[in-house]
Amino acid sequence: MMAGVLPGVVKEPRLAPESPIAGLMAQGVRSRIVVSHVRWASHGSLSYVNTHPFVR
Repeated sequence: MMAGVLPGVVKEPRLAPESPIAGLMAQGVRSRIVVSHVRWASHGSLSYVNTHPFVR
């Protein structure tokens, strides 16, 4: 890990084509490791509590 840079999780209850975050990611990311997951909301609504990763 780089000094002063912490790993993080970004969650967003939007469709990927409407997401400003996904738009920035599509322009390119400079990192040694990136994990991304886009999920279709097949159950429930488009809401923050219905985004991954689920936390109990």
